[in-house]
Amino acid sequence: MFNKLKFRLWHFIERFKFGRYLLRCWMRFKEQCWYLKSRLLASKLQSPVLDNRIDGGFLRLRITNRCNAKCRFCNFWNVLGKAPEADMPQKWMYDYCTALYDKIKCLILTSGETLIARDAFKFFSFISEQYPAVTIFTESNGIAFTRRWQELAADNLFMMHFSMNAVTEETYLKGVWQKGESGGSNAFRMTKQNVTDYCNLLHERNLDVFRPSLSMVINRDTCAEVQDFILMALKLKARNIWLFFDFYESDFNTGHFAVPELHNTLKTILKIERLLKDKVFFNFRLYLPLNILDGLQEETDAMDIDDLSNEFADILAAAGGRSVINEYLEREKIRKERGKKSFSFEEDFADTLHESAIAGKVCCPAPWKELDLQPDGNLKICGWHTRGINIKDFIKNDTIDWEKLLDHPHLRLMRQDVLCGNYDYCMECCPLNSKYKKIQDPLKYYLEKMGNINE
Repeated sequence: MFNKLKFRLWHFIERFKFGRYLLRCWMRFKEQCWYLKSRLLASKLQSPVLDNRIDGGFLRLRITNRCNAKCRFCNFWNVLGKAPEADMPQKWMYDYCTALYDKIKCLILTSGETLIARDAFKFFSFISEQYPAVTIFTESNGIAFTRRWQELAADNLFMMHFSMNAVTEETYLKGVWQKGESGGSNAFRMTKQNVTDYCNLLHERNLDVFRPSLSMVINRDTCAEVQDFILMALKLKARNIWLFFDFYESDFNTGHFAVPELHNTLKTILKIERLLKDKVFFNFRLYLPLNILDGLQEETDAMDIDDLSNEFADILAAAGGRSVINEYLEREKIRKERGKKSFSFEEDFADTLHESAIAGKVCCPAPWKELDLQPDGNLKICGWHTRGINIKDFIKNDTIDWEKLLDHPHLRLMRQDVLCGNYDYCMECCPLNSKYKKIQDPLKYYLEKMGNINE
C-alpha cells in the first residue's frame, strides 16, 4: 500500500514543471549519497564473493542509439538517436574492450538498430574472425538484414532477435509505425522478407535450431493480432517468442492495464503458454501489471488442457514435434563442433533473466556475469540498474585497466546490494526485483520440468 501511494504521489508531482525539477534534484541527491556510501565502505567490500566473474559472462555493447525505424512506442529514433553521443567510439570497440572479448561467452550488440551503426558489418566480421569462440547476439528490426548479413549470421551461429511486431501491414501501420511518418509500408515488407529469407537459409544449412527469436509489442491497436503473431512465429519455427506490453500505454506501478482490451489479451497469452511451455520458449513476463496476473494465472491453470488444445488447435499443430530441451541440446552440440563456448540451459534463453547461486544464495547473477556499456561511456552491471560508472574516468595512457575498473567500490557495492536482496536501484519492472513484488522467474515453466539439465 505504501509503495502504491508513493508512486501515485510521484506521478502527481511529475505533472508540474517545478515538480519535475525537484524530482531530478532528489534523484541526483540520492545518487550522490549512494556513491559516497560506496567510497566510505570501500574497506569493508573486500570479500572475494564480491569479485567480478565476467569470465564466461556477457558483455552488452550498445553500439548505436540511431534507428532506421519509427516505432511509436520507442524513443530511440526521435530522441536518443539524435544525441551527440549516438554512436559508440570505434576506439572503444576495437581497442579498449578487446581485453574482455576473450573472457566472455556472448557479446550482446544492441540498443538502437545495430545493423546501421557506423561500420557495423566490419565490426561484426571482426568479432567473428578474431574471437570465433564468442557468440554474437543482436537485436534488429530486420529492415537492413540483407543477404550479406544473413550469410554472416548463419556462418557464425549468431543468436538473432527480430522485433517484427505485426502480422499484417495494416496493423503495422496502425499500431507500430509512428503516425505521420513515411516509410512504414516499405519497412514492414522488407522486415518480413528478410526474416523469411534468413529462416530459409538456416533450413538449407541444417541450422533450424538457430532460427531467430521474434517479438511483438502489444498495444490497443495490435492486441487483436497477438494470436496470429504467435502462429506466424511458430510457422517460421522461431527459436523463442517474446511479447511485450506497451510501456507507454499503462502505468504498471498501479498493477493494472490502462487499456481494458489488454486484460483479455493477457488471458489468451496465459492459455497459450500452458500449451507451449515445454515446446517453445515463450515469454511475456516483463512490463507486466502483476496485480491482475495472479488471478488470471490461477484461472487459466485450472482450465482443462484438452479444452485449451481444442481452442488453439492451430497453434498446437504449428508447435508439433518441438521441444525446448532437444533444441537446446542440438544448439550446444553444434556450438561445440564449431568451437563456440558453451551455454547453460538458462543462459541459452536469457542472459540474466533467471536466478543463480552466488555464495550459497540465490539471486540475480547480472552483477557478476554481465557488463552493459553505453555510447556515452556509462557502464552498468545491467541495463535495468540505475547506477553506473563511466569508463572515460578510467582511460589512462590510451588504455583501460579493466581489473581496476571491475574492482571499483561502486561495482562491488552493487554486487553486495543484490547479494543481500537489496534491489533499491534496480528497475521495478524487472521480474527478479523482489522489492515491490514477488519474484516472477521467466523460466519457471521450463526449469521445473527439466531438472538437472546442465549436469
